[in-house]
Amino acid sequence: MKYNTQREKLQMPEYGRGIQQMIEYAVMIEDRAERQRCAESIFSVMMDMQPQLREQPDYKHRIWDHIAYISNYWLDIDYPFEITRLGNEAQKPEPMKYPMKEIRQRQYGHLIEEA
Repeated sequence: MKYNTQREKLQMPEYGRGIQQMIEYAVMIEDRAERQRCAESIFSVMMDMQPQLREQPDYKHRIWDHIAYISNYWLDIDYPFEITRLGNEAQKPEPMKYPMKEIRQRQYGHLIEEA
């Protein structure tokens, strides 16, 4: 039995493991026409899964970008739009600097000492 912690990390958790596995399968298809049909069917499934995206003006372009991102940009098909790479893929925020004060009685905190 495979646990989700043992599986590879989901690229976009909002689509789930099923979509990720379908895209991985599409990457492995050798016939370009069949791969294109498979990607278009995955696109229609993703449209049904995320109906709130239809309210945005460029929702089709965004879903095609998501397909490319989930496949790590390895899916070789004729995209109907120019694919843009998602910029915030693995950026971590800068660590915050905490004010360090020496406190004689740490269990009370520095606000008690100042009072």
